[in-house]
Amino acid sequence: MVLPEPRAGDGVMELGLKGRRALITGGSQGIGYSVAEGFLEEGCSVVIVSKNEERLRSAIESLSNYGRDRVRGKAIDLSLPGAAATLADAYSDTDILINNAGAIPSGDIFEVDEARWRAAWDLKVFGYINLMRAMFGHMRGRPPKVILNVIGMGAERPQWRYVCGNAGNVALNGVTKSLGGRSLDHGVRVLGINPGAVETERLKTLLRPSPMAGRQRPRRSPMSSCSWLRTGQLGSVER
Repeated sequence: MVLPEPRAGDGVMELGLKGRRALITGGSQGIGYSVAEGFLEEGCSVVIVSKNEERLRSAIESLSNYGRDRVRGKAIDLSLPGAAATLADAYSDTDILINNAGAIPSGDIFEVDEARWRAAWDLKVFGYINLMRAMFGHMRGRPPKVILNVIGMGAERPQWRYVCGNAGNVALNGVTKSLGGRSLDHGVRVLGINPGAVETERLKTLLRPSPMAGRQRPRRSPMSSCSWLRTGQLGSVER
């Protein structure tokens, strides 16, 4: 296997992505924004997706420092029926799809009622699945293409107070493995990543004290088994 040669002068590895087109959901902040920066640094053009138009405009403005002609944005709520297909049809020439949009609430099984659970899965679980289905339809037979699902550590290290996210992440791991097991036959790599704790506004929201704290809770702290909390070793979006 021959590894890419570093670029002269800057010490950054050349990944051979120049000219590729990347679509990144949840791309206006946090992990998605940093992924967009990384692709731009590699010479890609990017489309970042968010349902928050104000945050999307701000992100596009910041990313335009890499070249205004290489950054576009799309405001759309991927939890809505038909939204994923609409997005995939609008950017059917995408080479790399990064599924990253999601806002699953923290809470144990008593705190997250059915309505909140379904609303969370409409974006993180069904949003991913629907966009995978729609984009795979455009990508297959046109290699090389990639679908990368940013899933989460809840799939591997379930926590008492992240039950909705744990279950959703396990489901997405399964779907990713199922599709990825045959996708190469069609020229598409489908893979997932379960990042550890990354210091984002999303994580800060998840770690806020619950309004139900103290109500029939186990004596053990709900997050006490998380070594990254005990040591303060959180990842950064840049890493």
